[in-house]
Amino acid sequence: YHLAVANSGNEINLYLDGVMVAIGSLGINTSSGSLLYLGRAPESYGDIRRLNGLVDEVSIYNGILTQEEIKSIYDIGSGGKCK
Repeated sequence: YHLAVANSGNEINLYLDGVMVAIGSLGINTSSGSLLYLGRAPESYGDIRRLNGLVDEVSIYNGILTQEEIKSIYDIGSGGKCK
């Protein structure tokens, strides 16, 4: 699967295989330099919020990608950044 999250302050858009599947609110404003956790939640959540799986080809962008940009990244597949 290709999973993408576009975060704009306190709102997130979740994309699965290039298609937006959810819009939500984090309840906090993350634009102020908050830490980013991949595969686990902050320590205050304990071990119950750890990913039981693998994460591959992580990308972080300095700006919010549009739905079209995310779809293009998904569509290019193995011809993209990681050959």
